[in-house]
Amino acid sequence: MFSNLTIAQPKLNLMLLYFLIGMTFIVTNYFGIFYWPLSYDDSVFMGAIRMVLEGKQIYRDFLWDPPIFLYINAFMAYLFGLDLIQLRILSFLFGLSAFLLLGFIMYRLRGHAGSILALCIAVTTFENIFYVSGIYMVSVATFFCF
Repeated sequence: MFSNLTIAQPKLNLMLLYFLIGMTFIVTNYFGIFYWPLSYDDSVFMGAIRMVLEGKQIYRDFLWDPPIFLYINAFMAYLFGLDLIQLRILSFLFGLSAFLLLGFIMYRLRGHAGSILALCIAVTTFENIFYVSGIYMVSVATFFCF
């Protein structure tokens, strides 16, 4: 009579655990996107993006390292507008994609235990909140490194 309950219970627990990890990722980054104060790095990135959009070239008109983050940000700003919140949301979407890809890869390599462990580590690091919810586009590099 209760055999179906015992078979379905571990799947429900795993789904709940994945849901809680995902919600932790989303909630922490939500506060990072909308309530994180403007940092020095954000203003430097916005100024450099504006210079690229005005047609200035890196290493000729100003110094920047590494250029790939700046060009990706400038391309996104060209498409969606030069707005801090929009660039933070785009960075978050790339970070979310990298987060999901990490979970999938670890599931394929080590099963549920490896996937849950990797996602818990990724969620609880300060770099997750700082770099995913900022306009640094480090999450883009993380996504393409997978």
